[in-house]
Amino acid sequence: MNDEEIKRINGKVSARKDTLVGRPAGPRLLIKIKSLDEKLGEDTKIVLPDDVYRAETFNVTIGVVVKMGLDCYNDVFQRSVGAKEPWCKVGDEVMFRSHASMFEDSKDGLVLINDQDVLWNFSKE
Repeated sequence: MNDEEIKRINGKVSARKDTLVGRPAGPRLLIKIKSLDEKLGEDTKIVLPDDVYRAETFNVTIGVVVKMGLDCYNDVFQRSVGAKEPWCKVGDEVMFRSHASMFEDSKDGLVLINDQDVLWNFSKE
């Protein structure tokens, strides 16, 4: 996901007065999850009912960080495991625990997770 896509998602989030104006509170991350199509690839020819497709999309545990709360990676837990820098930043593609989300927005494919739920950062070497 490039910077333009992140700005577009942030614009949509900010425009939705009913749900996601502002930034995540505390140590939380707003993640744009990868759709099932993105995960499987364009060449896959699997046809699924809409409800199964949605459920499987939200079971995918890979997404891109869209927004971060002010307290992300600024706690005793991170320091206790010896982390010298944040585990991820806006724009990074990350893997997180399945069922870690506290909030799911199926319209835009967004989930809200705790910073400690990030298991892997595909953008770091």
